[in-house]
Amino acid sequence: TRRRPATKRFKKCLLDKHGHLLVAWRKDMDTNGDGRLSFTEICTACSRMGYVGDVLELWKELDIDDEGGVTLDELDHGTARLVENFREFVAELGGPSAAFETLDVDGNLSLTREEFVSECLSHGFVSEGSVHDLTG
Repeated sequence: TRRRPATKRFKKCLLDKHGHLLVAWRKDMDTNGDGRLSFTEICTACSRMGYVGDVLELWKELDIDDEGGVTLDELDHGTARLVENFREFVAELGGPSAAFETLDVDGNLSLTREEFVSECLSHGFVSEGSVHDLTG
C-alpha cells in the first residue's frame, strides 16, 4: 500500500468539519454530483474547508489512476463501498420510492436518523458493529 500523508491530513480535515467522509464528499466536494472531482474542485474544497497542506501533493496522491479526476473510491475505498452497498440495498427493496416506504415504518413520510438506522439494521443492511460506518 502506497503511503499517502497528504491524503491522511486531508481526510482528517474532512472528518473534523463533517464527521463523515460521505457528508464531506456530498456537501463540500462533489457539489455538481458527477461523482468525480477535477483539480479545480479539489482546490475549491481545500479552500472551503481550511486545508492548509500542499494541494498539488494531495492531488497526486488522490488521482491514483492518473486520469485527471478523483473519485470517492480514490479518496476512501471503504466509503465508496458503503455507497455501492446502499445502492444495491435500495435496488433489492424495489428502488428509491419502495425503499423509502419500507424504511418509513410509521408512515409519516419522513425518516429520523434513529428510524433509518433501526430499519437498516432490521433489514440486514448493516450490523450493530458497523452502524458507525453508516452514521458517522
